[in-house]
Amino acid sequence: MVNATTAGVGAPVVSTVEDVGSLGMSLIAVFLPVLVVAAVAVMAFAAWRIIRGVRRHRMARRARAATPPA
Repeated sequence: MVNATTAGVGAPVVSTVEDVGSLGMSLIAVFLPVLVVAAVAVMAFAAWRIIRGVRRHRMARRARAATPPA
């Protein structure tokens, strides 16, 4: 279709666009799983920090409540 409507002049442009699209999809297929693993690791670290902070806060509150007033 491109060759018929542009007398072959548009073929290199369409081919270049196809090559760029193919390269982009290949890079996404390679790097997306790596990025997902990194994102899961970051979220796990953040959850660990939050849980640790909540536990420390609860322990401090219990220690204050258990100490009789002077």
